[in-house]
Amino acid sequence: MAKTPLTVADGTDDGVERLLGRTRAAVLTEVAGQSARTTSEVAGAVGIALPSASYQIGVLRDGGLVASHRDGKYVLHTATPLGLRLLGNGPRVRESVPRPVRGAAAGPWHDRRHA
Repeated sequence: MAKTPLTVADGTDDGVERLLGRTRAAVLTEVAGQSARTTSEVAGAVGIALPSASYQIGVLRDGGLVASHRDGKYVLHTATPLGLRLLGNGPRVRESVPRPVRGAAAGPWHDRRHA
């Protein structure tokens, strides 16, 4: 039984599905779950038509979430590190949080002369 975009996307974070859309989230999830997938394999696994899979992969590639390369007569697709992080499967990147500088004012609204 072929998976539908709804059942594949159930494994993704609701925020990812809301950001990408149900079908695109399902395609990214499928590509991220394997080492490399052809467009036909993705289409069959997700349960969408081949032209739709090709289009969705192209959009994900343009967004930097999927990388594609030719291997003979096949084009293979893999999730990029950004795509994996979006799905929660990649290495965590420590977010840079600005720290206050010692002796600096608390912000543009704070003037030490009036404190």
